[in-house]
Amino acid sequence: MKRKDRVLAMAVLVMFVSVVATVGEVAHSAPTNYLFCTASAPQHGTADASTKRGVTYFSGTFVTEDSNLRPVSDSFLKYLEAKYGFKPLPDTPQPVICTSGHSLEDAQSLERVRMRKAELGGGQVVETGWTYAPEASAR
Repeated sequence: MKRKDRVLAMAVLVMFVSVVATVGEVAHSAPTNYLFCTASAPQHGTADASTKRGVTYFSGTFVTEDSNLRPVSDSFLKYLEAKYGFKPLPDTPQPVICTSGHSLEDAQSLERVRMRKAELGGGQVVETGWTYAPEASAR
């Protein structure tokens, strides 16, 4: 084999290894999730026979690479309980719903639509501004 052919073969091999390594990194990287979370407290009567409007709490939109969303919803629930005194209905399996979009802008648009629907339904909307921080939920 001539020197020129060996150099060309080596260059092709290096490029192949580089492509395989890059594809391997992409295939094993965590998926990116663009999310917002909500929790609702339905309308109910009070002790003085008046009616209290239903409330829907909204997080801010955020990005996470966590594929398991349970820590996200649990963290938002703990935040709502501590800051707003939120109490889920008895026997509610998971009062927090996290919704994803294809991009951050898509998630923000979906959240605005959901807020508008809650307002049109006569409910109160609370924009909490909360976003998920994995290291904070681990404590």
